[in-house]
Amino acid sequence: MKSLLSLVAVVFIGLSAHAENEVGFVLGTASGLSGMIDLNQNRAVDFALAFNSDSKTHFYADYLFNNARSYDLKGSATPMTLYYGIGVRFYTHKGGKRDGDNFIGPRAPIGLHYKIVNPDISLFGELAPVVNLTPEGSVDLTAGVGARIRF
Repeated sequence: MKSLLSLVAVVFIGLSAHAENEVGFVLGTASGLSGMIDLNQNRAVDFALAFNSDSKTHFYADYLFNNARSYDLKGSATPMTLYYGIGVRFYTHKGGKRDGDNFIGPRAPIGLHYKIVNPDISLFGELAPVVNLTPEGSVDLTAGVGARIRF
């Protein structure tokens, strides 16, 4: 667990010199720390390190295509944007007959992202199907909503 946290910190710090970053929280299938690094106007990397009642560890990272579609909101300075991407999820189950099993597989998030200008806060919501490749094939649908501070 400590090595996973260290890896996330190193990646986030290493990429932070070249991008607008966001850090905050996500609530949903798993709840915890969330972050996003803008690579340019239309690409980003996001990740979350989270926990829930049936997991010891829940980590995902995605490569996102931002601004796939924009929706102007009446009276708002910024539009709400649609994003989609591809990534991977790692999940260690806790309790029951699956206690200690590690689930690893690709995920495909699709969501909405809204940036508030003052204060610099981003709101997001997403759905992501996940294909678990280990310990056996299965499919999950994950969901989350969250808020992050931009810096």
